[in-house]
Amino acid sequence: MYRVPRPSFDQNALSELFVSELTPVQYRYIAMHYADGLSMREISRRCGVNISTVSRTISRGVKKLRAAYSKAQYLASRQRSPDGDE
Repeated sequence: MYRVPRPSFDQNALSELFVSELTPVQYRYIAMHYADGLSMREISRRCGVNISTVSRTISRGVKKLRAAYSKAQYLASRQRSPDGDE
């Protein structure tokens, strides 16, 4: 089975890119959900907002992160281009 090689990224640069893509609220809710393991219901209770607001904010933030990751993959693949563009 052929596997596409994963691009290597500078982890600090990638983290900075991701953080810069998110609003402070998106960052907060995503960190609470994924890093702290809180449910969307718990986040909504702690922050005093509707659960649909939390869900929508996290979804939009994740969408931004996916787009930023895709862009980083593309740029990394261009840097390793075998046709000597660099």
